[in-house]
Amino acid sequence: MLVSEILRKKSGSAITMKPHDSVETAIRTFKEKKIGAILVCGPTGDLVGIITERDVLHAMATHGATTLNQKVEEIMSQAHTCKMDDDVRSVMRQMTFKRVRHVPVVEGGVLKGMVSIGDIVKNQLDEAQLEIGIMRDFARTH
Repeated sequence: MLVSEILRKKSGSAITMKPHDSVETAIRTFKEKKIGAILVCGPTGDLVGIITERDVLHAMATHGATTLNQKVEEIMSQAHTCKMDDDVRSVMRQMTFKRVRHVPVVEGGVLKGMVSIGDIVKNQLDEAQLEIGIMRDFARTH
């Protein structure tokens, strides 16, 4: 299965913010949207990084409550990206080896969306259910 198929099944688009937005704004967005990562885009919409709950936690462990007033760009992580035609298994490997849970999808320099570990697990479960259904139907007819 390809990344493009997972994105097609997802509802909504990736949440983004600007590098100069505050960490406090990011935290509020995590809570309101019930998400764990936000893509950080520059003025022309180009992907410049990603801020995750983990980034916030690590910054707070180092800087304490002053982290809330910091800019997102001060604590964000490098975004490890994939393409629309990448195989989902290769993205799973990337997530495992890079120790990330969210991978932005970029095609021709344009942000297309984001794939999370939750999206991949859901996809795997859906595929398993489909296979089980096919096997049950086959067993009933033979």
